[in-house]
Amino acid sequence: DFNFLVQNLSMVYVYIMCATFIIFLPEIRAAAFTEAKGDRNNKRINPRRLQVAQGVFLMIVIALGYLHGDSQAQSLIPAYMAAIGCGLYLVPALMQKKK
Repeated sequence: DFNFLVQNLSMVYVYIMCATFIIFLPEIRAAAFTEAKGDRNNKRINPRRLQVAQGVFLMIVIALGYLHGDSQAQSLIPAYMAAIGCGLYLVPALMQKKK
């Protein structure tokens, strides 16, 4: 039974979702340069597959919060913060590379 009513979404969660999207995008771009090895065959991970997985994660997290309102957005706060943390962790590495 799907409810077609408009869900209430607080602006705080909209800001958090926007920040997550903006801050996590460089992480997706930087995944193209990964040198990580796979567990099974010790070969380099396919960067495109990694980027697709990160993009799907970002789309699902934002879509769930947007479509299901405050209750779902509140339960996804740890996922938003993990994505923001990954993006912020990348900033010093990118700054050192430019020097």
